Amino acid sequence: MRKLLPHTKQLKRVRDGGRKVVHFPCGPVKYRKSNGAGAIEVELLWEDPTDTRPTEGRIPLIHKHFGLPKTDPELGAAFFLLVQHRTEVRAHYAYERDLRAGKWDRELTRHILSCKDSPNRKAKSSVQGYIDCVAEIEHCHGMVDD
Repeated sequence: MRKLLPHTKQLKRVRDGGRKVVHFPCGPVKYRKSNGAGAIEVELLWEDPTDTRPTEGRIPLIHKHFGLPKTDPELGAAFFLLVQHRTEVRAHYAYERDLRAGKWDRELTRHILSCKDSPNRKAKSSVQGYIDCVAEIEHCHGMVDD
């Protein structure tokens, strides 16, 4: 996430029983609203895992910045994607139905669906991961040996 969100923001958070200044990666992310009304840019923040949730980093306020994805059983699962495109980072929602129908990049689709469909994914874990095309690294979080 530090590669996608290269800036730092300092905020106070509770750590080790007290309020402390914590440094968070942040950066601009562009998003096109579902109604097609132009692109907006927001500052996205990444919160690293904490002692109480050591395997869960998070992006706070996704619903505020990007709205919530449509929920429709026919669309399947909705995936929130951050994609670096040249010099900017863009946010997208991709639906399982569209991925399975070949409407997204083949390599991206293969990674997302192999992570989602893996028999080694921990029960009830969310599908999270990343692909670094420059370093040729893929990671699917939530696997049994993770």
